[in-house]
Amino acid sequence: MPLDPAGQVPGKVGIAFAWLPHSDRVRPSEGTIVAVEGGPGYPSIGSRSLYRALYAPLLQRRDLLLVDNRGTGRSEAIY
Repeated sequence: MPLDPAGQVPGKVGIAFAWLPHSDRVRPSEGTIVAVEGGPGYPSIGSRSLYRALYAPLLQRRDLLLVDNRGTGRSEAIY
């Protein structure tokens, strides 16, 4: 992703994410749940099993997207 979407500052920053498709392969997805850890310093991908358990009743028909905030988990920090 661009470091500065306006293009004034060059560079990019890597943002890590995990995509978990819905389990019902016959019917189309009803949407995507986006899970992002609250509070600074926690990666969402590291909590994958907790999110899968929390949203288990919904994951048959909904996809799950986990995003590590900048500087957490596998996402790059801005220095």
